[in-house]
Amino acid sequence: MNRLLLHRAIVLFALCQAVTSPLVPILAAAEQPDAAQRHYERGTELLRKGNLAAASEAARKAIEFNPSSAEAHHLLGVIYFKEKKPAQAVDAFTYALKLKPGYPDALNDLAEVRIAG
Repeated sequence: MNRLLLHRAIVLFALCQAVTSPLVPILAAAEQPDAAQRHYERGTELLRKGNLAAASEAARKAIEFNPSSAEAHHLLGVIYFKEKKPAQAVDAFTYALKLKPGYPDALNDLAEVRIAG
């Protein structure tokens, strides 16, 4: 009887592992947009306060968690522009537009960088 119970417990454990293992990457992926958004919002706030180094780090983290975020690339472009790095700003704004064609903020800021440059 004990052997049968032990065998069933092992089978049940193996089945649970088989069912939950594929869900782990899905759950981790679901958390990434939230983390990306938190870093983006933090970067925006730090930029507003004038802390460019920390804002840049937060924007890069947002991009790391969500590379397809046009808003995070745009934020990084704004930071580059304020750091007087126009070439990098143009690259960031252009990439934001590649991700989100017609993105008004990126279009306006790209024009501003080109006029200023």
